[in-house]
Amino acid sequence: MSEQASDRVLTAPLALFLVVVLGIVATAVVLRHPSPDLDGSIELLADGDLDHRERQRMLLRVAELAIDAGNLRQRWAGALAAISLQDRAAFEALEATLGDGQARVLPIDQCEWLAMGDVVLANVHLAMTAEASGNNERALFKWGQVRAQARITANALAGELAKAAEQRLR
Repeated sequence: MSEQASDRVLTAPLALFLVVVLGIVATAVVLRHPSPDLDGSIELLADGDLDHRERQRMLLRVAELAIDAGNLRQRWAGALAAISLQDRAAFEALEATLGDGQARVLPIDQCEWLAMGDVVLANVHLAMTAEASGNNERALFKWGQVRAQARITANALAGELAKAAEQRLR
């Protein structure tokens, strides 16, 4: 009888333990690699809790989901994410969907978390909005901030956009 008991490798307590461990590992994977919708991705980026690799992955997700976005806020988020990723082609494609003039200006209540935790993106948004509203003085001021911040953060695309805007507005 003792020989048969020792032949059993998978006992009920061991099986229960393995199920619990599998559940813990699966939960950790889901929490480590979330796949929220576009608004959830924007909020997750704004939270500032992501490491560099996770942040890059989430920025890519925002830029990809924003291509087919139905509202202006989401398209803005995609354009700003493309700037953060320094992807000129994606930025130009998304920026073209924002409209012209006042049509691209978001109501203030929709701007929450739009910069996704990045000061450069916040100033790009403010500069582009000021320019679209016809407030060239404020736009120049904000583009100047973007240019300075782009040097510090090594965001070449933001710097190029600031330089072009400053030349266009002067």
